[in-house]
Amino acid sequence: GDKFGSSVAANPGAKRPLLVVGAQDAGAGKRGRVYAYRLTADKPTPAFTADTDDTGVNLGSMFLSVPGDLNGDGEPDVYASDYVDSKGGPG
Repeated sequence: GDKFGSSVAANPGAKRPLLVVGAQDAGAGKRGRVYAYRLTADKPTPAFTADTDDTGVNLGSMFLSVPGDLNGDGEPDVYASDYVDSKGGPG
């Protein structure tokens, strides 16, 4: 499979709660994908997905976080890492 559940994070007590799930072998080239779901009273509803760029290796395999609405746009922010991808710096 695509290792869905490699990492998991949520902010269940927030005004707009999200559940995010990493799948390190999903997406183009099996380089990783993060799935986000809105948490509702009935069931989680798909909100969006995030894929790595062409330098990615394992997006969503190690670290996911939903720290809240850090930029004030009314939506919870999501952080996801790809610890193997060193495009943005040494790694």
